[in-house]
Amino acid sequence: MQRLTNHSAFVGVLRVRRRVGADDIVVHYALRPEGIMRSAQELEATGAAQRPAQAAGQTAAGAEGQASVSGDQLHHLVVNPGVNIDKPTNSEARMGLAVSKAVGHAVTRNLVKRRLRAIAREYESLLPAYIDVVIRAKPSAATANFSDLEQQVKRCFSKIAQRVEAAQASEKAQGAGTQQGGGADQAQASADSQASGEHHASDKAQQ
Repeated sequence: MQRLTNHSAFVGVLRVRRRVGADDIVVHYALRPEGIMRSAQELEATGAAQRPAQAAGQTAAGAEGQASVSGDQLHHLVVNPGVNIDKPTNSEARMGLAVSKAVGHAVTRNLVKRRLRAIAREYESLLPAYIDVVIRAKPSAATANFSDLEQQVKRCFSKIAQRVEAAQASEKAQGAGTQQGGGADQAQASADSQASGEHHASDKAQQ
């Protein structure tokens, strides 16, 4: 797990106000831009796979327009505003620590930091790709034993993964529903147009 050393990225995680809490810690989290873009690409791929067969006859421009992903479709996946999108990162999770003087004096704070870093490295595989997290220690973390902190970090990381996964699934479902609805509307419009043409031909024949 990489350290979150960039100050703007660190602050950005706190600004998005996405967090999970436990007795002695709070874990703030946010996806980096690459994570949002990957979700958009997956959403487009899902939409393309589920697109009705009638769409094959559409123009390339129309098909491209239907496959595009709007910002509203990804509103559950909150991006870290402090990350520079022009500087891509790898998929590894990044972590920062917030251990204030309320936790204790310097020796105590350093002990808490060492414990949290060791535990986070142990359970980083639970986190989704392209995630930034900041673990904030509560004052009670100073007296918490290692095993308690370990279980809390494990639960928080698992909750973050579940929330991100659920948000991605929701966005994919919404995107698929929108595209299916669009396909149904086009089919109905085509049927209406055909019926109108047949009616017009019938009128001409009667005349």
